[in-house]
Amino acid sequence: MSKVTNFRFSFAGGALALLLVAGCGGSGGSGASISSTAFKQSVMSSLEQGFQAKSGAGSVGESSRQSRVNENTYFDDYYELWAVQGEGGINYFVDEALTQPAGKQTYTYSTTEGGIFRKSSSLEITAGKFAGVTQVVEITVEADSYRFSYFGNNPDTGEYSAIGSYKNGGSQTEVKYKDENGVNRTYNVSYSPDGTSRVEFNTGQNFVYTLNYAADGSGSGTVTGTNPLLPATISWNSSGDGQITFADASVVTFTEFNFVQI
Repeated sequence: MSKVTNFRFSFAGGALALLLVAGCGGSGGSGASISSTAFKQSVMSSLEQGFQAKSGAGSVGESSRQSRVNENTYFDDYYELWAVQGEGGINYFVDEALTQPAGKQTYTYSTTEGGIFRKSSSLEITAGKFAGVTQVVEITVEADSYRFSYFGNNPDTGEYSAIGSYKNGGSQTEVKYKDENGVNRTYNVSYSPDGTSRVEFNTGQNFVYTLNYAADGSGSGTVTGTNPLLPATISWNSSGDGQITFADASVVTFTEFNFVQI
């Protein structure tokens, strides 16, 4: 499996949090091309990602941990690079002496007379563990709404994007990326003001699943596709304990949204 990349997005007040772990699960052919056991494992692996997409939280990307040297210079433990904070951005270096450039992040801010706040940022890593990673972010905040777009590329996992919005207690996010097999995949996560939510994941090849959450975290869902084991139904309680029932009447149980591989 290729290196996993975490993309995390969160709104103020925790209204929406999305965790997408790219590079895992849901691959392989449909129908008779793989065994029943392998197909079930593929479905379960992908469903775990869907549950994570609902429950994950954090900031953009993997939260950078910092070992600060002085007010402006620190070692970024996530990128594993030395960083110098300056006006309008950050410059990254391979070495502590700051002689080997490793990329930069630039950002701009603006506020209109109407109170609309906009932030733009651009990231490019040219050396080290994440060499080749790029990302462009646009964020707009108004009195009652929040909109964002992320477009990037990771050499290990390919291009990805995320577009979302939050308004009046509800939110919608769409994430697109390519998995380790080059298959295009799409997540859609939505939250309603009444506390209910929905996760839809088009695996791009084998199956599509939908997870519908009640306000207390319990819920039900379906997995559809052309494999003889589908359609399958999913149900769980507010603790994340539940089961998947496949078309052949076989049942796989799970606890706390984690699956025991069969």
